[in-house]
Amino acid sequence: MRFSSLFLLRRFFTIFVVAQLLVLTLVEACYPQGASTSVSAEGDTYVCLVLSPLTWGYTVGSASLVGKFLRIPTKVKADQFSRINVFGAWNSTTYTTDALMSSLSISAAAGNGVGVSVSSMGISSYQKAYRLTDSTSSKTFPLLMVLITVDMGKVVSITWDDTCKWCPASKCLANTYDFNGAAVSTGNSACWVSDTTCGFTTASGSVIASQLCDLQVYVAWTGIDSAGRYFESAAKRFSRLLSTQVTNYTATLAAAQNSL
Repeated sequence: MRFSSLFLLRRFFTIFVVAQLLVLTLVEACYPQGASTSVSAEGDTYVCLVLSPLTWGYTVGSASLVGKFLRIPTKVKADQFSRINVFGAWNSTTYTTDALMSSLSISAAAGNGVGVSVSSMGISSYQKAYRLTDSTSSKTFPLLMVLITVDMGKVVSITWDDTCKWCPASKCLANTYDFNGAAVSTGNSACWVSDTTCGFTTASGSVIASQLCDLQVYVAWTGIDSAGRYFESAAKRFSRLLSTQVTNYTATLAAAQNSL
């Protein structure tokens, strides 16, 4: 993976993107207007994260966007295993004081939360819950992975990979939703962390937030590019690795982030 030191301040929190962050106008489908939608291995292409309320009501393919949302466009190399890290996305256990949650007007009522979807070349994924209040507690799903499928250079689907190999079964939960906030039964699961673990209030009243709960979305590719070459990065996705490999990786990542 290639790392960048580019930062962008947006709505009180900072977005750090391992891929190249774009300062350009994109159409809703996540590519510059007039640009080619053909994808070739190791060639530049575009991937967008969209953060929104789980129940924002967006319809895939519609020119009309409903409700508040935040789109994060990035330029990546197709078939390069990439990570998009939204640094500072989590900063409070209280939804009304958290910068991201409050900017999207999300309350702490059961069933509410922040959804993240991925789009590229006119194709969008379902939503994954990044933060969610359910009947038992408020949870954060900090580590997600998406798989982009390409057929002869055309993006044909974007699906979520299972990322539960770094946590016990008790911390693994289905968290895939449609754009009306209904659970998608065919969606994969992800590990969750209690919001009380992500941050705590000190005796002086200040909130200490853990960087480990910032949103991280990994991107892998499968299929065939515009020149007939097979993509290979799908072999690196977490569901293909041994549990010990993923656990060791996340432990190393935690140590690196705690040293920042």
